[in-house]
Amino acid sequence: MKKFTFTLLSLFAYSQTVFGGDAVLESIRAKEQDLNQFGISGFYRKANVEKWSAPLIRSNWATMRVADLEERNRQNASNEFGKKVLDALPGFLNNMPDSISGKLDKAKEIIKFSEWIATQNGYGNALIARRAIDLALPILGGIMVDKSTSVEIMSTIDDLLKVKWARDAFVADVLNQEIEQNLFDRNQNQEYLQGLWKEGARRYLVNKNPDLSKSLPSNVLVNPQFASFDIKSNVLPFFCDEPLPSIPTSSKLISGKHHEQIVFILLPPNLQKLKDLLTFRICLGGFPDEGIKNDFYPGLKGAFDETWRRYYISGKAPKGLSLKLGLAAWSTYEAVIQNRITPEDETLLKKQ
Repeated sequence: MKKFTFTLLSLFAYSQTVFGGDAVLESIRAKEQDLNQFGISGFYRKANVEKWSAPLIRSNWATMRVADLEERNRQNASNEFGKKVLDALPGFLNNMPDSISGKLDKAKEIIKFSEWIATQNGYGNALIARRAIDLALPILGGIMVDKSTSVEIMSTIDDLLKVKWARDAFVADVLNQEIEQNLFDRNQNQEYLQGLWKEGARRYLVNKNPDLSKSLPSNVLVNPQFASFDIKSNVLPFFCDEPLPSIPTSSKLISGKHHEQIVFILLPPNLQKLKDLLTFRICLGGFPDEGIKNDFYPGLKGAFDETWRRYYISGKAPKGLSLKLGLAAWSTYEAVIQNRITPEDETLLKKQ
């Protein structure tokens, strides 16, 4: 059985007296000072040089379940530090270079940071890593639509968009870390993990209101795959999230209990949009102009659709791609050109 360790929270616990207090809390305070002094980029560079482990940032829900008061205080401090890291992330975008190579390096830095923070399987780690990826996407979109961008850079972007930490095993590890049990099988796929989450939520509701099981047919309420699955009663509250905030930004989510966001929406929506745009450019070698006519749509929209249709019908398109990918690529292309590809938090705040 996998052991659940709190790397940052226990690393120096044995030597508390050396620091004249709680070594874990002192370590967190020192890192907060570095973050305040050097900003997120400087903080991350120092973390690389000194080979720091990423802090484990659990949810407030999980931390409140810790019986030992001193350990709970350490975890609370780590959680608060995680919120400060999250708030500092837009600082990565300061002093943005003008060159394509400089912008690419900036996007790489942000994505490498997301990989580092996701080396710990915490609820907050997942949200911070997702937010970091989201901040890098507009940079990559701008590089994609630049006609001078080379094939080699496109290949690099293709690799960057394959987010290395965003795996089903990571989701399972985060959920198991929160409940300190190996309930979620890290060898299963997304559909399985989502099904188990739904079953846990169903059992929680039925446990709170037994009459609910009588109001709907059993085949609606119960997933046969999990009918005999053992979920301990003390874990059932884990499957009850708080109502989503009216504006569910990352800072709101990290301060509450919203584990369903990890289960169902691990990556930002803009990621798939840029993947479609990148696929279009890599397959066709560039973007069309309005000289290519289409029977269905006018202008550039029609040109994207027609170009992709011809390519698709020729049988050259990789398996699994849609005939409508040209329209998806056009929509993203237009959004990038008009600076409408923005991170999700900024998009939500604009709607206030």
